Formats: sequence, C-alpha cells, structure tokens
Amino acid sequence: METWKSWAPPRVKFFQWLANLDRCWTADRLRRRGLQHHPRCVLCDQEHETMRHLLVTCPFSRQVWHDTLSWLRLTCRPPDQEASLNDWWMQTKLDTPKAMRKGLATATLLTAWMLWKHRNSCVFDGERPSTPCFRQRSERKPPSGFRLELPALGRLCRLPGMCTSLVQAFLSFSFSFLSFEPL
Repeated sequence: METWKSWAPPRVKFFQWLANLDRCWTADRLRRRGLQHHPRCVLCDQEHETMRHLLVTCPFSRQVWHDTLSWLRLTCRPPDQEASLNDWWMQTKLDTPKAMRKGLATATLLTAWMLWKHRNSCVFDGERPSTPCFRQRSERKPPSGFRLELPALGRLCRLPGMCTSLVQAFLSFSFSFLSFEPL
C-alpha cells in the first residue's frame, strides 16, 4: 500500500506500518507472549483476534468497510478473504484510476485506524461494538490546531463519483479517531 504517500496523518501511517508487520497488540500477539487476552475478537465474538481478522475478515469490520466504501461512492469491493489489507489494496489499486489511488489509500488507512480505535474502546473502555458509534463520532470536530494536508483534493474531486463535500465529510468523520493518545 502507498502508506507513506497517502494524505493520512503520520500516526495513522505508523499504525498501518505496524499492522503490516503484525506488531499491534492483538489477542493473538498477547497469547504468543503468554499475556492475558480476550479469547475471541471483541467486535464479533466469533474468531480469535488477529490483525488479519480485525481488518479483513471480521463480520463487523466487513460491514464497516462496505458502509465506508459505499458512502464514498467507490465501486471497489470491500476486503474479504485476502491474506492482508495490503493484499486487498494491491488488487484494488489495479481497478482504481490513477488519480484516485491516493484518495483510496487514505480512506483505507483511516478506516483501518478507525477500526483499531473502536476495538481499543471496546477492550479498554467497555464500549460495545456498534457501527452507529462511528456516526456519532463523525459529528465531532477535529482537535484545535490539527490539520490534514490535502494538496490534490481539488483534482480528486473533479473525478466522476467524487465531490469535495463527500471527501471532506469522510475526513471530518475520521478526525474523531485521531485522538492524541498513544497507539
């Protein structure tokens, strides 16, 4: 994935880099280290939690991916049975116009970040898995002084199926998950 070239904030890029290396503290990684962990994914309660499951195969995550890609009016299919999110990106990139790839990469990184933050809220704050929580958080404004650079937003928005308000809405939607807390 074009992680480092996307418009996502550095903390989101760093998270994706860790996720690609399977270095995030999922239940699977905690188990391998002999540490206390949840026996199943806290989002779906169906399988053991791994990064692949959390970002690609979890039914909750698949619904979030479907909703996000539909909301952005992107015609690509959501991640499903790929070996990793990066594998899905490599396949999807081929079917995406070149001018839209950076936008899709950014949406992919932000969605994965939102899933991770929601998972952490469920694990550490006792929150229940809920797609409406994403909508509630979307109404919040970004922290003061926080800025996301979008130098090519105008070019992206001239493409069929994309509009400035839609992209800006998604980005503001994502700000609520960009809290200034440690990963």
